Amino acid sequence: VAADASTPTVFAPLVLRGKARIRLLRGDRAGAETLWTQAETLLRQGVVGTGSMTFGHRRDLASILLERGNPSDIAEAVALMQVETKIRRDADSLEVYAWALERANRLTEAEATIQAAIALGTRDASLFDRAAAISQAKGDAA
Repeated sequence: VAADASTPTVFAPLVLRGKARIRLLRGDRAGAETLWTQAETLLRQGVVGTGSMTFGHRRDLASILLERGNPSDIAEAVALMQVETKIRRDADSLEVYAWALERANRLTEAEATIQAAIALGTRDASLFDRAAAISQAKGDAA
């Protein structure tokens, strides 16, 4: 995470999130939860960067909340991304916002948001994967 574990870097929450994904893929949900909690704590404390919720930390926190999969976190993820996409309308932020809207069952908004991300011209398979998931959730199996 950092050369000195007591000194987190701006990348520490991302590293912890990546390690959590690996744990989850290995079937270690408890280990993933521990790592997500550590990343969430760093982001909420604002100990990295120049202040709380800077440099995309809203997006990072929303991603952690959505990956964790707790229904009680969805409203916060949507709220975080509403703010973030007013600041940064890049494909990554729009994708996370669409994901949050999808999880909140706001499928029409999710579809419009992912289409806006795709329209930016970023060629990333995850955008199309998210678009397909939203279409499926809307009942469009094709």
